[in-house]
Amino acid sequence: MSEVKLSDQLGAMAIIDDLYQQQIALEEQLNPAGLRRKIAEKIKEYYQSRGMNIQDELIEQGVNEWFSDRLRFQMIKPAWHQRLLAKLYLKRRIFVYLFIAVLIALGVYFSAGYMMTRVVKDSIVKQQEAEVQLIKSIAGYQREFDSLSQKPLRYATSQGQSLKDEGIKLIAQLREKQVAFDRTLNLSESSRPALLDQKEYLVAIYQMMEKDYRSLGDTLTRYQSVATNDGRIQQVADAKSFEQLYQKYQPVRKAFDTATYAVANNTPTLGADITSLETSYRDALDIHKLALQADSVVSSLNSLVKSQQDKETVKGYADAIQNDLSLFRVAQAKEALQQLEYLKQLAQTNLTLTIVDRVGEKSGVERTYDDSGGKTWYVVVEALTPQGRPFPLWLTDSETGKLRQVTIFGLQVPQSEYLKVRKDKMDDGHIQSNLAGRKPVGSLNFSYARSSNGKIIMEW
Repeated sequence: MSEVKLSDQLGAMAIIDDLYQQQIALEEQLNPAGLRRKIAEKIKEYYQSRGMNIQDELIEQGVNEWFSDRLRFQMIKPAWHQRLLAKLYLKRRIFVYLFIAVLIALGVYFSAGYMMTRVVKDSIVKQQEAEVQLIKSIAGYQREFDSLSQKPLRYATSQGQSLKDEGIKLIAQLREKQVAFDRTLNLSESSRPALLDQKEYLVAIYQMMEKDYRSLGDTLTRYQSVATNDGRIQQVADAKSFEQLYQKYQPVRKAFDTATYAVANNTPTLGADITSLETSYRDALDIHKLALQADSVVSSLNSLVKSQQDKETVKGYADAIQNDLSLFRVAQAKEALQQLEYLKQLAQTNLTLTIVDRVGEKSGVERTYDDSGGKTWYVVVEALTPQGRPFPLWLTDSETGKLRQVTIFGLQVPQSEYLKVRKDKMDDGHIQSNLAGRKPVGSLNFSYARSSNGKIIMEW
């Protein structure tokens, strides 16, 4: 038989010891009451050997407490970070949800910030476009100013220069603000707060530019009004015949002086004063034409009429026309000119005053006045040309005092003349001696063939 190795023996003994210990531990676990009793006896013997008398109840309580905690696991208290990690792990679902919520919130925040930044940038772009349009409008106003400046003012120079200076000042201010706007616009900003500040500055500058632009437009409108009014006066003053009319007619002088004062001082009645000047000038042109016509007619009449009485008549009408024209009484002047033209035609015509002798028409009129009982007698006559045509005469009715143009009228005669005509007509139904008067060429008055005081009537 070969020799047994020590290592084998020791290995086998170690296993036997483990099995023995396991067996003892198993017996102890299977019989805990006996184990506790043995331990209590051992402990009592130990204390007695030391001279210590320990009560059995106390020993039993200690053994029971030992066995109650003997198989309980006592974990070492972990560190704070270990506890934190453990809690996070245990509540990981909640933290995952929170983490996702935070990510979503951050996404919304940054997206909103981007969108708001985009809105601000778009607003700045629109503000720039508005400024570009405003600059174009300002340039248009400046061109209008330059165009108006090519037409110099004559009567409103002080007011016009003041408005031009005001316009130049506003244009200079607008240029300065344009430079400030462009400089602010060219600032390279990226953060939203900085962009908001930039937008605020741009809006403020643009609003100031708009205010100056409106003031410039108002100034231009006032200058255009001044230039228009000044031009209206210049148009009248530069007319070919204005100087002559200004010297001759006092209403023209007064209207011109009033209008020039009004445009120079921008009076409230400026528009009405210029209109009055234009009206006065047109009236003066008409009056001047009437004056020339009247001078021509008067000259012709003076060469036609022979008697001093007729010349005085012509002079009376001529003086009346000149007086009416000087006072711009156009209607009265035209009526007087019509009378002069009538006198000219009358002076050029040879007329015969003939008693009317036609069937169905009266040849005489007997007038009876109820209040006084008096009577007057008239022969009905008409003025005929050498060709036998009736010639209209301008006459004044002695009863009504009205001036009318007639071809047939009643000429007052004494009763004896009236009876002669009546007897003549009653003899054979016709008037043999029908001549009542004559008016030769170059005369304005009739020479009566019958006795008459020259009074007439037009109605009977």
